[in-house]
Amino acid sequence: MQLIRYTIKKGDTLEKIASERNTTPIRLKNFHNTHCDFQDLILENEIPRGLEFLIMETGQKEFSDEDEKEMQIFFLPKSKVPQTYTSSHLTEIEINNVPLATFTQNQEFNLSIEESGIIYPFCTLQITKNDFDDGIGLKGEFGGLLESVVRLKDYLELNLTPHGTIYRVENRKQLREKWEKLKEDLKNNPLLSEIPSSQMQEMIEKGDQEFSNSYPLEEELNKSVFHSYLFFPLYGRMFLPEKTYEMQQDHHLISMLFSGERIPLRTTLTITEDKEANEYLVKVESQINKVLLDRNTLQQRYKEEYPFLKDAFDRYDVLINAMYAIGKEDSILNFADIQIEELVNNNMNAFQRLEIERIVSENKSEEENKDE
Repeated sequence: MQLIRYTIKKGDTLEKIASERNTTPIRLKNFHNTHCDFQDLILENEIPRGLEFLIMETGQKEFSDEDEKEMQIFFLPKSKVPQTYTSSHLTEIEINNVPLATFTQNQEFNLSIEESGIIYPFCTLQITKNDFDDGIGLKGEFGGLLESVVRLKDYLELNLTPHGTIYRVENRKQLREKWEKLKEDLKNNPLLSEIPSSQMQEMIEKGDQEFSNSYPLEEELNKSVFHSYLFFPLYGRMFLPEKTYEMQQDHHLISMLFSGERIPLRTTLTITEDKEANEYLVKVESQINKVLLDRNTLQQRYKEEYPFLKDAFDRYDVLINAMYAIGKEDSILNFADIQIEELVNNNMNAFQRLEIERIVSENKSEEENKDE
């Protein structure tokens, strides 16, 4: 199957285009919504104003008429009662089989989708417990400075895209106020007198930039494994159980071995039904998109950042395997297990694992039943 982009002309309707291509308007709409980016979704039974193209298929049909009647869609679920989760995050980097860095983080957090629907749902993310170990003992240094800075973003008010990624941070003003208060505390903290004034000034200037209105905070959050996979683009997606789909959206990984480098990915989703647990299981598999990968840039960075390695830059791989369990009735995330491995040649390895599990207490279940 191949995809094409049909340019919408004046006077075009779903019915007109479908008739010209010997298909049905619902098939045309469903296929487009399955393969387009969130901003191009067709939500009604007519082409929205401003939409420039439709994604169509050529060759063999992807779905039969009977399939299309059974197609379903995940919507971000609205819940007055915050859902409570635990998460554990491990990061390990090795060079020549020698551990270079290890980072662990265990969190407990509340997630509440306060406005549901298709366009930019609103949610709050409140981290209530945040225990981390940076592997080099900085957490407890200078009166817990690092931990204080990390915890500034423990509470976020977010608008999400229909697919579930972060679109906008709504409480930037409050984050800025928290930073200004922390900055004053830093100036009066005698434990920080050991830090050279030039280094302290550099840290403050970096904080001023990070908490400014112009800072791309949404982009930063979407780069983090925790935020990007907690809000993985599963939602707003039409699907059939027991089928595999290739994501058409721009999907990438921020490299751990080449800091800040965006690695393009090819990602497939396989959705199965667990009738006993009343859940959908979503398997996510990603590998490098070799067509879009800029090997020359990676090769140059390898030479610059790892001059002590004798082996030439040869092999580079990324393997991502993730599994999500999502409630069939409420579309609420119950569990996620994400494993990311990045390899260079046979001597460099970066590994991350993130596990997220929903905590359901008896009291919370009673409250949710009342809401229903």
